[in-house]
Amino acid sequence: KRKLKSPQKEETLHPPEFIKKSHFSDITIVLPFIPPSINDLYFNNRHGGRTLSKAGGIFKTRVREHLANNYLDKVQGLNPNGMYSMSMFFYLTQDELFTKSYLENPNTLSPYKRRDVGNMEKILVDCIKEFVMKDDCQIFSETLKKIASTERRVVIVLKEVEPNEFIDDLNSEIQSDIIRKVNAYREKGNQ
Repeated sequence: KRKLKSPQKEETLHPPEFIKKSHFSDITIVLPFIPPSINDLYFNNRHGGRTLSKAGGIFKTRVREHLANNYLDKVQGLNPNGMYSMSMFFYLTQDELFTKSYLENPNTLSPYKRRDVGNMEKILVDCIKEFVMKDDCQIFSETLKKIASTERRVVIVLKEVEPNEFIDDLNSEIQSDIIRKVNAYREKGNQ
């Protein structure tokens, strides 16, 4: 059982130093495949909501199997009640990101292909959430990047973070109360 303790000199540390000294866990996950377009993952149902498509279900199963086969031991070290920051790096081919005909063809309006990083992110957040944490509201920071590469893949870095990194302009009594509650909830995840 892992015991979570608050650092004794928390207020004297700057966030980058605090993160380095943190006792919390992190994980780097590499998926050797890219999510399909959002248009292939969901469809509008007759009740006005969005439903996962068959292709979406197949993709989620593929991610689950990859995580179970390659990251199960590492994931078990993470706190399902923790607060997290998530970074996703989408490595795509240059042809997926950039238009070759820009400047040569007057009909080509932009050098960028229409591959929306946010559309790729949502399904992966759902997959990671199901595997690591109770709810995606536990993700307090998210970074998304598209990178031109010869090898297609997604690299996901998930780090447990301290609540004080996400509290601003509150008096110390309110801050202490929030941190106390978050740490009590985290402790439940380690039992």
